[in-house]
Amino acid sequence: MKFFIFLLTFFTINLFAQEISIMSYNIGSANWNTTKDSVIGRILANDAEVVCLHEAGGPKLSYLETELANYRLLQTFGLTPNQTATHLFIKDIVDVLDSGFVQTDTYIGYTGQDRFVNWAQLSFNNNAFFVYASHFVSTYGANADSAIIGQYRHANTMIQLMNAHATYNLPQITCGDFNADSSKAVMQFLLNQTPISYYNITIINPLVLDDSWYVSNPTTNKPATVSVGTSNATIDWILVNPICNISTALIDTLGVNINSQNPSDHFPLITTLDFGFTSVNEHQNINRELIKIVDILGKEATSKQKGLLFYIYDDSSFEKKIIIE
Repeated sequence: MKFFIFLLTFFTINLFAQEISIMSYNIGSANWNTTKDSVIGRILANDAEVVCLHEAGGPKLSYLETELANYRLLQTFGLTPNQTATHLFIKDIVDVLDSGFVQTDTYIGYTGQDRFVNWAQLSFNNNAFFVYASHFVSTYGANADSAIIGQYRHANTMIQLMNAHATYNLPQITCGDFNADSSKAVMQFLLNQTPISYYNITIINPLVLDDSWYVSNPTTNKPATVSVGTSNATIDWILVNPICNISTALIDTLGVNINSQNPSDHFPLITTLDFGFTSVNEHQNINRELIKIVDILGKEATSKQKGLLFYIYDDSSFEKKIIIE
């Protein structure tokens, strides 16, 4: 009995998925000392390659650097990272092509920490993209009317920066705690390009941005992103430009600790950006090892079994073979 093997290497390719996940997470909590381990737990459980953390400055930052051993802090602020409460952590498989920050104006009477747009041009398996991270001022409290102006200014700074980068024609992901739900003027400005006028100034958004949640879940209402306080508040966002191919978007509501405390008063948002597939000729990795052979139904098979077989290797590649008696 003879077996003829048709190796489809010349007609098929080894495929490597090109997906990368971005997390946006405000880790603020009135109970940081008892919830910080849970915060780390949620970050590690979701395993995003890029993590944008808000309210993460001061002593939290050193703790995060220690506990997030699989990540490195991206120093968009050079040698003075503590001037902001928003920080980017990235895995080693992500390359940094460029990064920086832009400070944004707030409002008269504001006494809090300076506000910035942190940004980075990153590359994952030779796929370049931009990430922006922001924490808008809160409009709750005595200065609500003035704080709204601060949000307008922050949003406009972010949009002008993104528009300057739009000439690269790359995916752009902007995320953060914007302290505003979709009904607010600042979100109408970002999502619907509705102009905003204040103090005889009109700001215009030239960019088309979508909420990644609805790109991935178009028929499902977006859940609340705040875990305590204002009920059903959806004030955290991951927005994307039309170039982005979003495969999944989720809001992680897990991680309550033994004291029934949520890790933070916000839930983490995670969006997965899909660059498609990269084809690699099998001869580029001559040291790969065969893990197993499976048939078209996924059942393990032997090399002499007839029909269509899939050879799966330890470098995540595979090849098809048809064996005919």
